[in-house]
Parts: sequence; C-alpha cells; structure tokens
Amino acid sequence: MHQCRCPGLRFGRAGRGERPAALPGNIVAMVQSIRQKAPRAQIVLTGYPRLFTVGPKMPPAQKELATTLNGMADQLNATISGAASAAGVGYVSVTERFTGHGIGSNNPWIHYTQPSPLDPPELALENFHPNDAGYSQGYRTAVNSALKK
Repeated sequence: MHQCRCPGLRFGRAGRGERPAALPGNIVAMVQSIRQKAPRAQIVLTGYPRLFTVGPKMPPAQKELATTLNGMADQLNATISGAASAAGVGYVSVTERFTGHGIGSNNPWIHYTQPSPLDPPELALENFHPNDAGYSQGYRTAVNSALKK
C-alpha cells in the first residue's frame, strides 16, 4: 500500500537531537522537481506520527526509549515543516490524529510485530509504518482536510 523513502531513517541514525544538514535542502529539491513535472499540482508534505503511546504501565527503560523516539519524530516533523515553508508548500501534521494510536495503545495505527526467524523478511519491513487504519483514519483524513482548505 505504500512506498517508504524513509528520510526519517537517516535522521534517526544522525544521533539524538541532531538534524542532518542536507535533509531540508533535499526536501526543497524534491518539491522543486515535482513542480517541474507537475506545475499545477497542489503539494503538501506530511509529518510522521509519534510511534509509541507512552503509558503508566510501561517499564521505565521502555518508557524512556519510547519518549526519546517520539521526540525524534517531533524534531523530524519540525525539519519537514520548515522545509515545506521554505519550498512554499503546505505541511500536514498527523501527530494529533495518531495520538492514542501508537504502538502500545489499545487501538494502534502503527504496525508492529515481533518477527520470528521463521517469518518472511518482508514482515519486518512493515514494522513502524501505519497500518490500514493509520493510512485511512490518520494520513488520508489529514491530507483530505488540508486539501479542502
């Protein structure tokens, strides 16, 4: 259902609290490329959801890691939002829509399965991506709302 280019992967590897300098410029260049190919397109960039719902029953180490990773999503979203502004296109946050639907919630919109060695490798590729509800109730609803404005 999706094709992930995963700029967040490189962002996460850059280290806690650091922004890769090339990411905003790469996003602006991507938007410019789209504009050249589709000059009348209405372009909006979306952010990332916080992956985890942090709850009181989480063990402290897990809570700390989940909070750190959610914070990295917030930092990545700030970078994407700034690049969208610099490129003159809209930015759609999905953070609120996904609140209460992260991994660890009763109704997660993020796919996570602990794969076993017997599972096909493709199964692990779905982890940390939205599931069908995340795409339909999170991303699609947010983008459709933004396009109607």
